[in-house]
Amino acid sequence: MTNTYIAPTTLEEAFTECQKAIQKCVTKFTRNHYHLRQDFEQEAAIGVIEAWNRYDRSKNNRFSTFAYFWIWEYCKKYGIRIWNQYNTDAPYDPNFNEDHYDLDVDHSIDVERKLGKFDALSLEVYHLRMEGYTFDQISNNLNISNLQKARKIFKSVETKLQA
Repeated sequence: MTNTYIAPTTLEEAFTECQKAIQKCVTKFTRNHYHLRQDFEQEAAIGVIEAWNRYDRSKNNRFSTFAYFWIWEYCKKYGIRIWNQYNTDAPYDPNFNEDHYDLDVDHSIDVERKLGKFDALSLEVYHLRMEGYTFDQISNNLNISNLQKARKIFKSVETKLQA
């Protein structure tokens, strides 16, 4: 006995079929930014609409499989657009347990001591990179002529810290 798949005939049925895919995708994108969940759900809904407009019934694909690509792409595009605003937020982890983290105070003090020996530009490049900025963003923010120079400055700081 073969299972025959019946594609959704209305957009409402399409949304119903894609609920699992939407939740899966949104959960992946909002694991550290719970306050953005509804925004990502809206973007995922736009992805379902896009998939609905592009779906070709003659190819015998499941709609939800086809739609997952569009859901993912719309969430990814939205994430790239807004995450630079939020990349300095500390992620909330409900399972965080301080007892599992051994804070090496001596190592932290040693790193701070080493950082004190660098010039202001090197420190700024290092701190921006550790906050999640790209080398292109760092070079634009600090008026460095190109991103390779920013990368070189960061690598030199990183190498000296590891020594």
